[in-house]
Amino acid sequence: MVTINNQLCAISMAIFILLFSFTPVLQAQTKAGIDLEAVMKQMRFEYTQAMKSETTEKFNRHLQAFKHQLKIAQKFPFSKQRIEKATQGLNKVAAVAAKVKSLTSIQQLLPAKKTLYLIDDLRKEYHDKKPSLWQRFYEIFFGADENSPKLILLEE
Repeated sequence: MVTINNQLCAISMAIFILLFSFTPVLQAQTKAGIDLEAVMKQMRFEYTQAMKSETTEKFNRHLQAFKHQLKIAQKFPFSKQRIEKATQGLNKVAAVAAKVKSLTSIQQLLPAKKTLYLIDDLRKEYHDKKPSLWQRFYEIFFGADENSPKLILLEE
């Protein structure tokens, strides 16, 4: 009976520690009243809708919504380690979006979509690949593998 209680207590404590340890990671994405993850998801949605558009009116509407979310993302206070890379990437996305505007104004939807596709390449270049939950557990319990980069759980 005592060993079962000790095991339940240990399991409960481990679950509590794991849940508590991931809380700062979730809070790190919301700074200065900006939920960066939500903004990026909305940008992705608007981008996808613009690429699916068959009329310039719908394309322009989604492009404007994309640019609005981009302006919000550019105001996000990135950490010292990420500010240079993030600013550079967001500025490149803004440049592509500005170039697309001039193409849509002359009713050239297909060239505009081809130009807008460059944003997807920038996303792949500038977004860090998120480690899986199992990779995080493995590193927490067994340490980092010399073949993989060091996992950073918290941003300063």
